[in-house]
Amino acid sequence: MKHIDYKLSGVNIFAVVLSFCALLVFPFSSELLFSFPDMMRFPQLDDHWQLLQFWRMVSPIFLHFTFSHLILNLILWLYVFNVLSHQKSLIELIPLVLVVSFISNFSQYIVYNTSNFGGFSGVIYGLFGFCAAIDLTSRRLIYNIPWFAYVLTLIWLLIGFTPFSSFFLGENVSNASHMTGLVSGFLFGIFSYVFAEDKC
Repeated sequence: MKHIDYKLSGVNIFAVVLSFCALLVFPFSSELLFSFPDMMRFPQLDDHWQLLQFWRMVSPIFLHFTFSHLILNLILWLYVFNVLSHQKSLIELIPLVLVVSFISNFSQYIVYNTSNFGGFSGVIYGLFGFCAAIDLTSRRLIYNIPWFAYVLTLIWLLIGFTPFSSFFLGENVSNASHMTGLVSGFLFGIFSYVFAEDKC
């Protein structure tokens, strides 16, 4: 297994800082009409002004409601993003993150009819799905993520649909975001491999 460099890239630093800023001011969002976190929530689809604020389609990934939620997501983000960054450039990774963010956020809003959600986890599932798709379709292991990491990812996904998730986390789990994030990341990986000029 190749060595993984866990140094913070510019993208990782940006994600960490923005997430901490959103978390630190979130408790005051109910008192401030135009507070920073409220401007980052997914838009209400019947509110034309919010729909014009295009960043809302992806910005909920930076909203975290507890420090434990944020720290767990950052650990997983740093792991899987650094695995990907050894094979993909930042320009190649940005579309993946944006597509998975939008699909996972949109599905979470549609299924639960609320904008009160946030976190990296849908994107993290998408990145794991992307890596799995590439390694399953290519002639050799490119990302070589340990099999037990995928197993734990799927187990945690299933736990999210049970009452145990609230017991462990003490909060609601964004199941729709997790599921569609995983599927959209996997499909993104399939399509990127099919249309790649240089297949490994």
